[in-house]
Amino acid sequence: MTAGPAAESRLLRDTRWRLVAWSGGLTVAALLVLGALIYVSVAQTLATRARAELEQRASEMAPLVLARPGLEISGPVSIPLEGPSVGVSFLGPASGSLAIVVDPDGSVIGARGLVTELDLPHEAGIAAARAGSTDVRETEVADRAVRILSLPVETSLGRFVVQIVQDLRAEQQALTSLRSVLLMGGLAVVGVAVVLGWLYAGRALVPIRESMRRQREFAADAGHELRTPLAVVKASVEDLRRRPTPATAAGGPLDEIERQTDRLTDLVDELLVFARVQSGVLELERAPVRLDEVAVTAIERHQRLAHEAGLSLVADLVPATVAGDPRRLEQLIGVLVDNAVRHAPRGGSVRISLAQVGTVVRLTVDDDGPGIPTDELDRIFDRYYRARTSKPGGAGLGLAIARWIVDGHRGRIRAENRPGGGARFTVTLDPA
Repeated sequence: MTAGPAAESRLLRDTRWRLVAWSGGLTVAALLVLGALIYVSVAQTLATRARAELEQRASEMAPLVLARPGLEISGPVSIPLEGPSVGVSFLGPASGSLAIVVDPDGSVIGARGLVTELDLPHEAGIAAARAGSTDVRETEVADRAVRILSLPVETSLGRFVVQIVQDLRAEQQALTSLRSVLLMGGLAVVGVAVVLGWLYAGRALVPIRESMRRQREFAADAGHELRTPLAVVKASVEDLRRRPTPATAAGGPLDEIERQTDRLTDLVDELLVFARVQSGVLELERAPVRLDEVAVTAIERHQRLAHEAGLSLVADLVPATVAGDPRRLEQLIGVLVDNAVRHAPRGGSVRISLAQVGTVVRLTVDDDGPGIPTDELDRIFDRYYRARTSKPGGAGLGLAIARWIVDGHRGRIRAENRPGGGARFTVTLDPA
């Protein structure tokens, strides 16, 4: 039994999407780190270069503005012997900076009109420079972002302060362009990574898909092959019981043969259902179903099993209608009842209740067994998983099939331990 390309299992699809998500996520993380490093590095380089230009500007302009008879300058400022003329325009095409000199008395020397218009000099920078340190800060002047350098200049007349105001528009535009390039380039790289990841994941999953296909085929073929000899064995046992031969005196062995045959038959049925679920070819019907009537049928089928185990089945059912597949719902209840019967102690009971709670229908199956280890509650519905308290027999497929049936009906199933001991399975379904 094989499935076409359209029946690719949900597991493989989920795995493929997870691989793509990991590929895209790691690419995004790498690009974020790399982009941040590039951006910070460029921003620091621009800021360092701009500060060096400010200091050079101050070194060039201070001697020109302070030039007067009898004034001697000491300190970091040197008088250039020759070179290009120094502009004093602010936010203009000449130099993009403005020089202001404040004498020891607080008077402003140079660019007086612009000083008044632009609310300069910057007092905080002047105060820091008067304390003897070179101050660099970024602020706004005339609604423009600027960087201000305040440089103390020691002279024979006292400490002057040279303040250079630099326009940051070009620097900000460069950083904005860099951010745009990083963003657009990053999106393009992530897109390519997602596409390549999708293609690569598809190729990487080919062996897994083939392996799963072979497993499904094996389970289906094994199930079909086992059904025939099991049916023959069961028919032979029934024939021996009908004929008055000495063989019928061996009632105990015949009972055991029949019991084990029934168990193997159930296992084969589970394998076949599971193979069809995995292949994606098993679909659920959608029709109004009296869940209480389905429950009665499932309970009657397990009366013999419960009687042999020394248990009583107690049903508390109210009429309830849900939208679903009657055969699969009967199988769901049968799985839960069979699981409870296998774990309940001899002399105990299994209680099946059905009630309408608010806007939902709730099915509950309780037993008097040892319960479920707390650390295994989250794994009890995994396929092939058997709890430590499980009795011999079974392949760990029943509860996995039960969860698949509930999920197919858009319901919820939960396993928990009862306060008084034992396990409780609760199924919640929407009414029709």
